[in-house]
Amino acid sequence: MNNNKSKSSKSKLVYVEWEDAEFLQHGWAGIVEIKTAGIEPAIIRTAGWLLDKNKQYILVAGSIASGRENAEAASDVMKIPAGMVRHFKILKEF
Repeated sequence: MNNNKSKSSKSKLVYVEWEDAEFLQHGWAGIVEIKTAGIEPAIIRTAGWLLDKNKQYILVAGSIASGRENAEAASDVMKIPAGMVRHFKILKEF
């Protein structure tokens, strides 16, 4: 196992708390009724491997892999718009 990774290439396990977009209405309803429904936002909590973080979004993968011919791969990737993020924390670096 190669432990000589540069600091920028370390795998980071992260926690992201974010507000999800929602579909509020199915079918027809009055606009005033829709606006005053008092719907609380859905708060989502995601933990995983940080692939990228920039001004537009955060990319978090459920699983990451490396090995064959030094190729890296990821699965179950979530792209979270930065404007929806309430809290971001690096839990651990590997």
